[in-house]
Amino acid sequence: MKLYRPSNGSEGLWFNNEFCCACKKGGDDGVSCEIYNRTLWLGIDNPDYPQEWQQDENGPTCTAYEEE
Repeated sequence: MKLYRPSNGSEGLWFNNEFCCACKKGGDDGVSCEIYNRTLWLGIDNPDYPQEWQQDENGPTCTAYEEE
């Protein structure tokens, strides 16, 4: 697996709706999660970039995802 970062706003919105908004950590708007917030202001090459956002041959995922 490798770290994941959406390539554009549409992909980011899809990821947020698919994972963040449906996760216990994300809240109703999907932006209450610290993982999500750190992806917005850290580059993927930053050592503090969330390791939870991963991508493999099946596509992107958040390994911290907990269904509501």
